[in-house]
Amino acid sequence: MLHAGRLAARMGGASAVLALAVTLSTAGPAAAVNDWSNVDDLDRAKLQACKVSADGGDAWKIKLRVKNGNDYRVKSTVRVYDGETATDSRWGSGWVRRGDTSAIGSVTMGRTETWELQYAFFADQLGTGGGVRADAIGRC
Repeated sequence: MLHAGRLAARMGGASAVLALAVTLSTAGPAAAVNDWSNVDDLDRAKLQACKVSADGGDAWKIKLRVKNGNDYRVKSTVRVYDGETATDSRWGSGWVRRGDTSAIGSVTMGRTETWELQYAFFADQLGTGGGVRADAIGRC
């Protein structure tokens, strides 16, 4: 027969093992938490985004990152426009080395069709750019 103190110690140990197993099974890389949409691709480097509701449902918070899968450094800049008017909401990745992923940043934009992200995505010798509306970006 187990002594009450030994039983409690064994149960406490089992609880700790179970808690650790649950934590390890649900933990993953931070970048895997979001469901990223590819906004643009520059020779295997990707400008990626996902969106979450913001301002009580009146706006979108757009999360952004650059995932560099090519052989040279790349970077991106993003600015939010409401129609033809540039807003103060902007983001820049800084240079991202080959094989790295930038820090995640964000911008906020309205939900109507007039709102758009204008972006530039470039390396030392090449680049691209364009615009994207929130409806083309998946949810995080």
